[in-house]
Amino acid sequence: MSRTSERAIHAEQTVQLNTRAGSWKFVKMLCSMLKIGIIGFGGGSALIPVIEDEVVRNQKILSKSEYDEDVIAACVTPGALPVEIAAGSGLRTFGLPGMVFASAAMAAPGAILTVLLLTVFSGASAESLNAVRFLSVGLGAFISSLLISYAVRTQETFAKHGRRAAASSLLIITAVFLLTCGKNLYGIIGIVGEPVLALSTVQVLALAFFVIFYTGCRFSGKNTFAAAALSVLYLLVTGRGGTGIPGFLHIVLYLLMAALATRGIAGSMARDRAASGRSESIKVDWKSPLRQTAVWLAVMAVTAFPALIWIRGSLLLVLKGFLSSLISFGGGDAYLSVVDGMFVGDGLVKTADFYGTLVPIANVLPGSILCKILTGVGYFTGLDVTGSAAGGWIAAGACLGVSVGASGLVFCWIRWLLSEFQEVTVFKEISRWIRPIISGLLLNVMLTMIRTSIDTGTALGENAVVVFLISGALIAANLFFMRKRRVGSGLLIAGSAAAGALLLEL
Repeated sequence: MSRTSERAIHAEQTVQLNTRAGSWKFVKMLCSMLKIGIIGFGGGSALIPVIEDEVVRNQKILSKSEYDEDVIAACVTPGALPVEIAAGSGLRTFGLPGMVFASAAMAAPGAILTVLLLTVFSGASAESLNAVRFLSVGLGAFISSLLISYAVRTQETFAKHGRRAAASSLLIITAVFLLTCGKNLYGIIGIVGEPVLALSTVQVLALAFFVIFYTGCRFSGKNTFAAAALSVLYLLVTGRGGTGIPGFLHIVLYLLMAALATRGIAGSMARDRAASGRSESIKVDWKSPLRQTAVWLAVMAVTAFPALIWIRGSLLLVLKGFLSSLISFGGGDAYLSVVDGMFVGDGLVKTADFYGTLVPIANVLPGSILCKILTGVGYFTGLDVTGSAAGGWIAAGACLGVSVGASGLVFCWIRWLLSEFQEVTVFKEISRWIRPIISGLLLNVMLTMIRTSIDTGTALGENAVVVFLISGALIAANLFFMRKRRVGSGLLIAGSAAAGALLLEL
């Protein structure tokens, strides 16, 4: 059994909430998750450095290595990424109760605000929505500064290990950014059309993991050539130039890459056993993920029970919500297409309600897009069936529980898998290089934040160039006060929100 599994089981069995100190620490952790849920504009990957800043640097709830392990698992898992990271943080510190309450605290603010605005949407609430838009520009600049700071800290860490490590880290950050930033750059500059390359987070991670798993970061002439050739083919079929390539060739390429990656993992495990002189296989402990699975199933059952009793057709709603969460690879934008096919296309939610009301509200509020959208879908479904806002809130609660539970359930298995095999050399390489990969992805998320701020500002009647300059100035100011003056995040959040709203009003 791995050391991580032992720590997880120990945490599950020895949660000390009965002492005053333990209770206070538990409350402090929940407050941290609620805080992030409230200020978490951008959702998804944008919150990776925000959560790290809170739980690693400020509150010191987790170590940097523990946090990185949870980030790796969350990044390769479908579902709501911030909720999954919160689940990992809560599990490490307070066992199963911490896992559930931390996830709920992360997801609840954005989801509740979404349903609240859907409930009271009127002329007055439209003004409130504009107020949120004004604040979101400043808060987006603050989060963008955290994203840049995360990348800078990553590069500084690798620089301590020598020029070669620093050069490798910078190359990875730059390559990942260039592979993902196309759509955002086109949008900011105003270019109409599709970029040649604009990979999603999942596509970038798939390519990076293939190279690491296949080569084990032990590069020879043969495996370097093969990895490079297959990577070029992968970029070709995932880019605009691959649209004319028959679909079955795509499948052949993906299967070949999967087979080579699997062989690389098996070879790494065999080398590790030979080096250690052990002939036995790794003993796998199944108890921890099974216990966590039981808890997540219970969470979904409890939150869905009122809807199942009162609202006709809610079982189908819950099952579709669960399935949509399990296939939600690619972040918020990708989830919108999933919901369109599963709920809007099937008539469970009206197109006007979804695109005219829910999506605009969810986009300007903090928190995970998946949790907000699925909760809003539940509200509209319950409202249509029962004709009352109360029915909408009950169905929304069921969908919120499903979004959290489904994300946590699949995350616990991926996290367990990675922890069980963390001593395998190839998985150590993943842990070593994940931060530069994430840093490149986050720099693209930073462009997304800027592009969103520009869209928000122009919707409020501001000039796009002015909004861009305001965002840039706020990002620079935040970086200065954050890195040079060591100003706390609370002051920077308040200052950024106020400054953004004030500058847009002038």
